[in-house]
Amino acid sequence: MTEARQVSLPPQLGRLVALLGPPSGAPLDTDSAARLRDISDASPGLATALCDLLAAHNGGRGFEGALTLLPLDGKADPEIRAANRAWQEAYGPLSQAMTAFGFGGLGDLCVLTRDGVGWFDPETGETELVGATLEQWANDLLDDYDMRTGHSLVRAWQVENGRLLPGEVLRAERPFVLGGAYDPANLRRTPIGQSLTSGARLARALAGRPDGTTLSWPLPDKPED
Repeated sequence: MTEARQVSLPPQLGRLVALLGPPSGAPLDTDSAARLRDISDASPGLATALCDLLAAHNGGRGFEGALTLLPLDGKADPEIRAANRAWQEAYGPLSQAMTAFGFGGLGDLCVLTRDGVGWFDPETGETELVGATLEQWANDLLDDYDMRTGHSLVRAWQVENGRLLPGEVLRAERPFVLGGAYDPANLRRTPIGQSLTSGARLARALAGRPDGTTLSWPLPDKPED
């Protein structure tokens, strides 16, 4: 029998884990670091830190469904390896050299990069780094969890429409980057994979265009080959 992986988290990650619901994946064993490194293009130190986080709490949801930590567990849905395959397939070069390990209630991805930890905007394909370590990322999130996770919007939407299910996010019917309102009336319940597919079309359309570019919405259907 493989030995369970034992870890001790730094303070801010410990605070964050305490705010999550039950783990969505099975306990990790001592071979988990190697499995995670197989999908991660981040620095070895960040990949090991993520493995420690998942060993302490292998996935879960918090902030009333506005934050999901993806588990490393092939039986879970969503799961970190499957989610990264879907993200990279949808975004192509825009997702290179990054590993998604969670997502906020409005579909922004929590990501490791070779330079640090941050958030990936699914509408623009841009990444905002908020720290060099997962501990700094957790500190930034806890300092303003409403802005990072969309908690107040997610909560308001759920009051009227019911709880989000695991793997679901709220996608803006008119994208925020195109002037869509930060209002529950502009939000639609969407599986994270479908949200990323839709966001990737917009991100590719905006790629290389100057700030302030306007696009017609909805985007025209992709022409058939």
